[in-house]
Amino acid sequence: MGNTSAENDAWTRREPLVIVGLAAVTGIVYLAWSVLAAGELGFPLDDSWIHQVFARSLAETGEMAYNPGEPTAGSTAPLWTVLLALARLLPVDPRWSAYLYGMFFLAGSAWLMSRIWRRLCPSAAGLVAVAPAVLLLMDWHMAWAALSGMETCLFIFLSLLLVYLTMKSAAPWEVGLVAGLLTVTRPEGVVLATLCWARGNWDLWSEQQRPEDEVASRQGRRPTLARAVRYSLAWGVAFLLPLAPYLAFSWNVSGSLLPNTFYAKVATYGRAGLLGLLSFFGETAVVLVLGPLALLAPGLVVSAALVWRRSRDALLLWGWPLALLALYAWRLPATYHHARYEMPVLPFLILLGWWGIVGFPGRQQLRLLSRVYPWLLAALVAGSWVRGVGIYGGDVRFINVTQVSAARWLRDNTPPTAVVGTHDIGAIGYFSGRRILDTAGLITPEVVPWIHDQPHLLEYLRQQRVGYVAQFTVWYPQISAALKDREVYRVHDAAVAAAGGDDFVIYQTGW
Repeated sequence: MGNTSAENDAWTRREPLVIVGLAAVTGIVYLAWSVLAAGELGFPLDDSWIHQVFARSLAETGEMAYNPGEPTAGSTAPLWTVLLALARLLPVDPRWSAYLYGMFFLAGSAWLMSRIWRRLCPSAAGLVAVAPAVLLLMDWHMAWAALSGMETCLFIFLSLLLVYLTMKSAAPWEVGLVAGLLTVTRPEGVVLATLCWARGNWDLWSEQQRPEDEVASRQGRRPTLARAVRYSLAWGVAFLLPLAPYLAFSWNVSGSLLPNTFYAKVATYGRAGLLGLLSFFGETAVVLVLGPLALLAPGLVVSAALVWRRSRDALLLWGWPLALLALYAWRLPATYHHARYEMPVLPFLILLGWWGIVGFPGRQQLRLLSRVYPWLLAALVAGSWVRGVGIYGGDVRFINVTQVSAARWLRDNTPPTAVVGTHDIGAIGYFSGRRILDTAGLITPEVVPWIHDQPHLLEYLRQQRVGYVAQFTVWYPQISAALKDREVYRVHDAAVAAAGGDDFVIYQTGW
């Protein structure tokens, strides 16, 4: 490494500027290109507008509802919805609020990465010390997530904060509170919360007893057990503090502790058998790992071996991404939207991979490789970042051209009392201002048991007196065929068609 203490101190002082600067450049470049590609600001997926509808309802009426007067546990990320609702109290475009939140949490995640890295490798200096934070900021998946209008970077930030507090043995109420906030951001956060609670208790039981504790133990008392009980009580109360209100709300409106979206997505995207699991892991690796971060793959192998040197920290860093991927493979093996559900594992893979590269046995003897490797990694990461600019802009354009334009047509050409049935409820619900019936089950959970039964869905739409149906034709071919003579609006875009995309069509049912 060869850096002096003074050089290391200089890098430490510059690190916040590097983090903020890279985050700002990423935000400016990605958003500017998206405006050029799409004609206006937007989001790269329809789900972002779902959160905007919930946030608008919460800010204006105090209800967690999608359709006015119909409370629903349809928000997958309640904490994110609350943050967006709070931002609506300010005179700021809701899109900008989501962008600024995302970039803030991305920059905060990079800073936490550097704190965790210093615990893993305290002797690292110079570029080696700042590399994990830079690699995170330059990963195009993270830029996409930060500007997506979704909760991904908030979830990543809280995950890293929870791990950092656990590693430094913070007070149980601090760890428990962050664990609760993480779980109310996305329910799968309870997995990391459980791992961190177990790590905290492990620390209590494995630490060397003080002399006065040894005396108490001889008298038949268990001071370590007492401290573990106090730790768990404090941790548990703090954990439930942010979580309990949403659990009570969800149970009251839906009879379940989990959001409606959990059941709808599992019903839609579940895969059966070993082949489905292998396919999921292969697709995840292709999207997230095979690329610039593939150069960190040897480091992941080495870091697995280093677990035995720093077992507690390394086991936690390994345990969370492995547990999260296993959970998704079991319940939601979906890799659409560039594997956005799996993106939270990336910071941990970067940390572990870089840790292994720095500790690679015999690295000093591979002089040519050690000189070429940093430049190769930098080139690949920079190239990937540039490629991500085009991906983000293209995704925003797709949503604006299809769902947003269809929603505006509904707003301008249908009566205010119209009911719209659609599988993409985000932009349709936000811009049209019409009551929505969700054929994908996110806010209409009664359709989940027969979500793939199109004749049943069509009959349900008829029974509910749905006046308009808006959908991609290939998603529901039987419904499209039944309503083909009632088409009133079609979005056809040459660029979308050239990329293999479908037309978005609106039908007037006439029922």
